[in-house]
Amino acid sequence: MWKECWTTGADAISIEDGDVKDETVHGARASKKVTSLSSFAAVHPLWSINVTTMSISCSIDIRRFQGMTYDGFLSHIFKENERLQEHRSRKEIDSISTKEMQVAVLVSLCLFVLACNGVTWKYDEDLARRFVVYSSIAYCSDDSIKSWTCNACYGDLYFQKSSVVFDSETNTFGYIGTTRIETNPPTHAIVIAFRGTNPSSLKNLEDDLNVMRESFDSVPGASVHIGFMKAWTNLKTQMVPELQKLLQWYKEENTGCDSSWPTYPHIYFTGHSLGAALTTVALADLVSTNIINSNDYPIHLYTFGSPRCGNEAFSQYINKNTVESWRVIHWDDPIPRVPPLLSGYHHVSSAVFYNEDNSNHIICEGESESSNCNPWTIDFNIYDHRHYLGINVIDPGSAKIPHVCPATSGIRGRWKMWMITPIVGGVTVIGAAIAAVVYVMRRKRKGYINVN
Repeated sequence: MWKECWTTGADAISIEDGDVKDETVHGARASKKVTSLSSFAAVHPLWSINVTTMSISCSIDIRRFQGMTYDGFLSHIFKENERLQEHRSRKEIDSISTKEMQVAVLVSLCLFVLACNGVTWKYDEDLARRFVVYSSIAYCSDDSIKSWTCNACYGDLYFQKSSVVFDSETNTFGYIGTTRIETNPPTHAIVIAFRGTNPSSLKNLEDDLNVMRESFDSVPGASVHIGFMKAWTNLKTQMVPELQKLLQWYKEENTGCDSSWPTYPHIYFTGHSLGAALTTVALADLVSTNIINSNDYPIHLYTFGSPRCGNEAFSQYINKNTVESWRVIHWDDPIPRVPPLLSGYHHVSSAVFYNEDNSNHIICEGESESSNCNPWTIDFNIYDHRHYLGINVIDPGSAKIPHVCPATSGIRGRWKMWMITPIVGGVTVIGAAIAAVVYVMRRKRKGYINVN
């Protein structure tokens, strides 16, 4: 008989002889201690082994296992088995029975199952509002995004290494950078965002209206909107090098001094309107071409007012390769209703449907075409398309990221006053001097001042 207990805050999991007693996992990190089966430490690279006491402990982000395929996980276990045999050949571990090996692999498999099924990402409205702002920032000028000085940019003082991409043929635009996301615990992340449709751009309208589908070659049976795929393909040659630079930067900066620094950061894709479609297609393409390995990088998708982008096979591929996907719809926004479902297009899941004044919402978790979250209507309202969670998305000046860096908000206010005070003071002094000169000159003209 052996027993392992591990906790995530107030919740706990107990496994006895391979039987899972409690599968409730809500925390992000797990703290583990094995009271027996000492050799178990040798089969998992994330565990720290104390050879003297033969005890092990670990702190891991088990959310990373969400999205890992079963085959990928087994491959990982087999590699660790080879590592174990190498240890045995070096006599670094005295003796490990076949039974212990089997039990160790079983517990590892339980960890995988729990990570996939027990750890879930719930919809967080504050986090969604943050990605509305990132989507809104995409409407700013490229220079203000590169320098991160647009009005909305100041809400996230952690954001850095921002780069922009632009395609003149389709008049599409996006940006990428790295920041810290205030989840619990905070996570390092790469953010990829794309600009929505510019109503005055005929090229954008052409992208939107080119609704024929073409084969999405890297995914069997999948097809994608021709206009969206063309726009992304043109942007891809610029975006991929910038993404690879950031992925490499995370690996190079992981010196081991900061235990929270990840080798594999979370990657968030976001966008509004046409930008939502581009970010969805970009995610599918980057994963299917193995530029991003969804087994290594936790991938998130937040879109607002997104049209349908591909057929059902395409949508299922997105759902399979993301740890969370939230497609937010605002009331009578017409764009999420097109292209029509009857034309073979299919939305990605999960849908979140807000009422007219954003005071209430319905979550259709795991559902892509629920009538509750995307009801058909003839009452289309373009205002609802432009406004999400109380933010005018196409007006970045009205956007503000909530609770990103509250400790510095007061400093920013004082910094602004510090800048404004000398300017106002200087203008006041100069104005007073000019007024005095004018006053003296007028009196002189009228003869009130005797120059002798």
